[in-house]
Amino acid sequence: MPRLLHKNRVIRLLPLAFLLSAGCGGGNSNNGVAPLDPTIGDTRQFGNLEFNATTTKRSFTSGEIVPITLKIKNTGATLVSGSYSGCNSSDARITYNSLTKWLYSETIVGCGAGILPLSIPPGETIALSVEWDQKAQDGSPVSAGIYSIKTWTNIWMRPVTITGSDPTEAQREANLFAPPIEVTLTR
Repeated sequence: MPRLLHKNRVIRLLPLAFLLSAGCGGGNSNNGVAPLDPTIGDTRQFGNLEFNATTTKRSFTSGEIVPITLKIKNTGATLVSGSYSGCNSSDARITYNSLTKWLYSETIVGCGAGILPLSIPPGETIALSVEWDQKAQDGSPVSAGIYSIKTWTNIWMRPVTITGSDPTEAQREANLFAPPIEVTLTR
């Protein structure tokens, strides 16, 4: 009889084991494991900020707009404040075989916007979006292939809130950029 009870327990636990192995519970706590959703890039944590890049899909046909979203989450217990240019709050660099093909900030000419404040409350996430039209910086269509997208914020957070000091440009790129994501362009 004890053997029958053991079998029943195993059978009752099978649905739970299946749900756990199927990835229910979601989230993007990478811990070295690929994200469940292939449109979400890896996460970079720096201080009390978490950065990641997303897109709507990983393969785009010729002429489709490639939407790129930088998400910044305040994982700390205090408000993170900063400012940004009214022209663009985030930037994106598209590369192919390590060569820059498109840089969003280079498409903005003389916007004349002022500096605007921005705050991220504890536990909140902001999403900053950029769209790429599959054209190189000179306006010519790019070829089919796999492109790397690196995105970062142009928001100048109070350095003391993030690091306690004023980060250099190299430190900003190493720490405040979302890890790159890749998209495939088909023709």
